[in-house]
Amino acid sequence: MVSSRRLEGKRILIVEDRYLLACDIAREVEALGGEVVGPFRSASQVLEKDNAFDVDLALLDIHLEGEFVYPIAEKLMQIGAPFIFLSGYELEELPEVWRDRMILAKPLTNRALTEALDRLDI
Repeated sequence: MVSSRRLEGKRILIVEDRYLLACDIAREVEALGGEVVGPFRSASQVLEKDNAFDVDLALLDIHLEGEFVYPIAEKLMQIGAPFIFLSGYELEELPEVWRDRMILAKPLTNRALTEALDRLDI
């Protein structure tokens, strides 16, 4: 059986521009024992924060108030940090370069997050 505190000691970056959804995502992460980094509302906020990329996992809303989260995803990819896209977008609407990445529908549920963590072996 997997521990319900499986994210204990892990830092999880949350990038989500909708306040209530960001709070819900943070609660799911904290319920699993994770330390929330953020939540951030924009890509620029993340890029300005010194230790924002010192994380074990990132949960990224694709579309943020007029911008996309792809610069953050690119940086995470460069440093080898795992990330999961969160969105209402269909996979076909993503640029091809990102289509092999994990994407979860919002609102995020505990079950969906837990299954994603299983697939990522986190």
